Amino acid sequence: MKALIRYASMFAVAAMLAGILAFLYLKTEALDPTRRIAVTGALRDLKQVDAEWNVELLRSKTWLTKNYDAVTAPQSVTAKLERAIAAQAALDTRVSEAQAQLQKTLETKIDLVDQFKAQNAITRNSVRFIPTATADLKQAAHAAGEANPAKRAQMAALSDAAEQILVETLKLDSSSDTGAVPDIRRKLSDLVVQREQYPQSVLVPFDIYTNHVITILAQKEREEDVLGKLDGLPLVQRIDALSTSIDAVYGKADQQRETYRIAMFSYSGLLVLMLAYLAFRRRSA
Repeated sequence: MKALIRYASMFAVAAMLAGILAFLYLKTEALDPTRRIAVTGALRDLKQVDAEWNVELLRSKTWLTKNYDAVTAPQSVTAKLERAIAAQAALDTRVSEAQAQLQKTLETKIDLVDQFKAQNAITRNSVRFIPTATADLKQAAHAAGEANPAKRAQMAALSDAAEQILVETLKLDSSSDTGAVPDIRRKLSDLVVQREQYPQSVLVPFDIYTNHVITILAQKEREEDVLGKLDGLPLVQRIDALSTSIDAVYGKADQQRETYRIAMFSYSGLLVLMLAYLAFRRRSA
């Protein structure tokens, strides 16, 4: 019976010593450094995708791309990267808060990109038709001037003004002049106030022409408003803030890991000495 109690006691002590060693080992592996590398890489990739995304938006604005595939493609990529980053949110409240802000900013950007696509599609449709509308108006004005010599000078001025507005309207995508839209609108208004003086045969093509120009100007203002909001989104700052939070968490974890590693090695050395001592006593006995 005494032997059984002695062996049980020895087993309990051995289990306790092994448990302490296991605890120290687990503490050294509390945060896997490879996870830090993975999330840091995802953040870096997200920043790169965002930069390329902005370039594609500008290319789409200036019609250097024929469709919106390049503008839409980053949405799925950013969503995938964001999910990989979100897995780290449970590390710390600071990381959780930074990740939530990043996710909110990403959702806002995706929504604004969708708005830009919708506005830009309307603009493109009107811009494609405006040269035809201008040609129809000039043809009608020329015919009206030929039919009524008294209106010839007025119709010639209308044709010249319509052509000038067309040229300036087509330059809007490549122009950074904030006063271009108001200037075109003023010139168009000068034509509209004379509408009642125009021959009846000119009114339909004139109305079609003016409606397209008005649509283009309104859409360009909406586009610029959306692009301004996109430009003001602090997405890069959100990425940097999350990266800083993760670095802080892992930096603290590295210090703790090193402390537990030293403790584990010291404890392991102590166990080795104890085993050597017990073996020596057993041999002596």
